[in-house]
Amino acid sequence: VIQIGANDCNSIGTLPEFEVPIITNCRDNIKRITEILNSRNIRTVFLTIFPVGSVPVYRLPFWSEKTRSYISETNTMLSGYNSGNIRIVDCDPLFLENGKLKKTYAKDMLHLNRGAYMKLNDQVKPYIETYIAEMRRRN
Repeated sequence: VIQIGANDCNSIGTLPEFEVPIITNCRDNIKRITEILNSRNIRTVFLTIFPVGSVPVYRLPFWSEKTRSYISETNTMLSGYNSGNIRIVDCDPLFLENGKLKKTYAKDMLHLNRGAYMKLNDQVKPYIETYIAEMRRRN
């Protein structure tokens, strides 16, 4: 189970002059990782990048609202890899509300709380069970 890209997207507020290379590198890395996993027949569950919650005042100097659109665009790209050995779990229907992380699932602006992870586990579990069953059939 892999969830990547959040730190990349969130760093554009801190390094706005590197916005384009940060996002380009993030997306290129995701593409390379999915290609490697597929080429090696590694069964993988990718989670889309979690939405960002409300930004506290002390984070505003290091925040860019563009982050939300970059996350959305990257998740759209990631959904295109849902084939072969890769399964994508779209986290937006679980956690996104009015363009932000639902407050009921937010530990802080970037992190999920225990309840969110329990909900996420319910979404991931069927894929893991399927992969385990496939491995058992092969052995």
